[in-house]
Amino acid sequence: MKFERLPFLLLIFLSLSVIHSKGEEITGKVSDIEGKPVRGAIVKLLEKNGSTLAFSTSKTRGEYSITFSDTIALNCIIIFSHSKFETLSLPLSEIKRNPDVTLTPGSRELQEIVVLPKAVRAKGDTILYSVDALRHASDRNVEDFIAHLPGMSVDSQGNIYYNGEQINRFYIEDMDMFGGRYSLASKNIRAEDVATVSIYERHQPIKALQDITRPENAAVNLTLKKKAMLKPVGYVKGGVGTKQEGVAWKGELFSMFIHPKNQTFITAKGTDFGKSYNLENKMRNLGDATAPTPFDDIFRIFIPSSISGLNSDQYKDLVSQSYSVSTGSKIDENSSISAYVSYIDDKTDWRGIKTSEFLTGENESEIVFYQEADNNNKAGLLETGINYELNKSSVFLAEKLSFTGIFSKGYNTTLNEESEFIRQSTRQHRFQIGNTLSATLRSGIRTFQFSSKIAFSTLPLNRLYSSLSDGKGIFQTAGAKSLKTNHNTSFSWFVGLSSIGLDLDINTEHLWADTFDIIDEYEQRNNTNHQQGNNVQINLGPFWQISNSKILLNLGIPLNLKLLSLSHLNKGVSDSGSFSDFIINWGFKSRLTVKWSPMLSSNFSLNKSSNSGDITDFIDQPIFTDYQTRITLGNGSSFSNNNWSISAALNYRDAMKGWFGNLKFNGRLSNSNRIRVSDVNSTSLNESYMSGKSKSKMAFIIAGISKLISKNTIGLDLNWQFSSQEILRNNLKLNSALNGASVKIYASLSLFRNHLEINPQTTLKYTDNNIKGLTKDNSSAFDWNSGCNLSIFPIRNIEIFISPTFSDNKKTGMDSFSSFFLDARVSWTISKFQFDLNMSNITNRKIFSTTSINSLSIVNTVMYLRGFETLLSVKYNF
Repeated sequence: MKFERLPFLLLIFLSLSVIHSKGEEITGKVSDIEGKPVRGAIVKLLEKNGSTLAFSTSKTRGEYSITFSDTIALNCIIIFSHSKFETLSLPLSEIKRNPDVTLTPGSRELQEIVVLPKAVRAKGDTILYSVDALRHASDRNVEDFIAHLPGMSVDSQGNIYYNGEQINRFYIEDMDMFGGRYSLASKNIRAEDVATVSIYERHQPIKALQDITRPENAAVNLTLKKKAMLKPVGYVKGGVGTKQEGVAWKGELFSMFIHPKNQTFITAKGTDFGKSYNLENKMRNLGDATAPTPFDDIFRIFIPSSISGLNSDQYKDLVSQSYSVSTGSKIDENSSISAYVSYIDDKTDWRGIKTSEFLTGENESEIVFYQEADNNNKAGLLETGINYELNKSSVFLAEKLSFTGIFSKGYNTTLNEESEFIRQSTRQHRFQIGNTLSATLRSGIRTFQFSSKIAFSTLPLNRLYSSLSDGKGIFQTAGAKSLKTNHNTSFSWFVGLSSIGLDLDINTEHLWADTFDIIDEYEQRNNTNHQQGNNVQINLGPFWQISNSKILLNLGIPLNLKLLSLSHLNKGVSDSGSFSDFIINWGFKSRLTVKWSPMLSSNFSLNKSSNSGDITDFIDQPIFTDYQTRITLGNGSSFSNNNWSISAALNYRDAMKGWFGNLKFNGRLSNSNRIRVSDVNSTSLNESYMSGKSKSKMAFIIAGISKLISKNTIGLDLNWQFSSQEILRNNLKLNSALNGASVKIYASLSLFRNHLEINPQTTLKYTDNNIKGLTKDNSSAFDWNSGCNLSIFPIRNIEIFISPTFSDNKKTGMDSFSSFFLDARVSWTISKFQFDLNMSNITNRKIFSTTSINSLSIVNTVMYLRGFETLLSVKYNF
């Protein structure tokens, strides 16, 4: 009987063997952040709908093994869960590549004792910051959190810096779907939805070049918590309040959907309270194809000079609207596609007074222009694009197609010193389409790189109209078209630790500079600056490079060949009405990077470059930029200059102890065959150029140090800069030297068990203007700005936010002007709702005054400020 069952049992055994042979097994290890094995972790393989396909449990040494059918799609998810750790969710495809995982300890509250994950981890060139361990209660978004990390900073434009260098990529779950518009994420994603913020030092986004060249810039990556993935996350916000004139209002919608293979972001916002939304959609990838024309920003209505200690939202009465959609998908593990469309519409009004004091050198005299203006501007910006990227260790391919449309108009009414009104208006329409293609191929010891950029820009309408009260005035229109291409090819070969290569760069430009029509007091029409031209540049750059894990040395001798041909030139510039020239320039490039230790690195570069002009140098007729100011872009002849530049930097970081420091020096010496001419009289200021040897010098030093102490960061930044240039003013050759230095002290403190948060910041800035050739005494200005963001949490769900700021500005021979501002907010959070009462300019300050110094003038600016305003808003987080 037993033998009769044997064939049956054998058949079952064979069947199981067949079934097993069609299955797949993954074996790995589960560890904590200190590398210790985790026992008892539950491992589940789930379908999209949440059904469990297989499960396992980690053993004593952290080993686990899970078996499943090989027909299961790679878009399934494996979840690792444990009562003492945060649940980890990863795509099956990623686990197949790297089955070993690390779990982050979860936070548990036990009788007022909070157990948090390790705050900082470092592995090679990657630093990971735990948001739960370092987040302050007042950190509402990712940008707030990043801003108080040691070594990190965020400027007023939303640009993110690491050790003084702007980041080159911003990832979410290691996907870059923004194309440089990362403020959409940093300003809108809640800090509480992020698990870790990672810093990728010296990040090379192209895998094929990662062991060949390493940029100095870092990248940021956000790892989201499980609750913020696989479902729509965002907020809806609405508010109403009071303002000096009318009713204040705000409405916002933000939503994101994050999947291991897909990401989508949607925004729809509008307000007349607070700040503009234009910075959220700001493009920061400067490597894309562009085709600017000489007249893009030639007409300007009275714009305030640099105003230290004052934000634009304090004096601009605005209505801002923003709409955007960004989406992207991973096609497979190495390729992705993304697209975006956005529209920004801003209406701004502001009033100000600008007094410009110009030194002439004639009997210690000075000329003062007084301008009191009431401004109104409207600007629209439409941007759309689509990007494709293939990024493998042997091949990289990227294709970007973009379109930009700019629509703006504005006017101001100006009262000059003679109590005469000037009415000025501008209008501009501009469009650009661009395409960028880049590729990198790597095979054995050979590497081939190619990039092609093509952009076409048209300026169909650019207009300035100025009229005086007696009917006299000027009327100017400008139009231009620009077609630019750039084709770069690079070959390199490896020989041991060194490589040799050749860069070939071909740039072409075809530019049409259309007419300026000027109607003077006799209504005579003049056609000037009507010309077109071609500019072809060929750059050959042989280079030699040696590198290993610690040292990179790159030497190159670029050669520049330039052919410039122009037609339809004005009489007097060229008798034949055309111009052509062939120029050969040479240069020198060197870069040395040394990684002395995992914590200390340095880089040094010495470069020599030569440049020659383009069609802009042949625009020799004056152009009004406002009623009193005219500029001439060139002097009717080809421009050339030679530049020597040197830079050195030293970076130190000990992420585990929280120390970050950087020291950077830059210097440049330029010699040109053109000198700037600045002529001023009692009615106008004219700027132009003429042939003549000119020298300019520039140098600056930046130093910074910051320290992370528990959740607190303290820091110190130092800045010194020097510049000098030769200039002609009223036929007097002058040498203008400008010195400046600033000291910034800041901190981010969380005290008394997170019940009190203080972010003080103080900046001292000194500027000195030394003009050789004038009998006028030197001029100097001193700025002192101090502010503090103070958040008080009397109970868990209530925040009282106070932001006092103080500024003081003093110029030589003048009394100082001091200002004090106070903003406040009270927030109450209950479940998913957040109620805010915002109050701005509580002190109801009416004016702000500051003095700035440039090369040959002193400018005093007075701005009329927005009054006391309030906004009561409710925000629902989903």
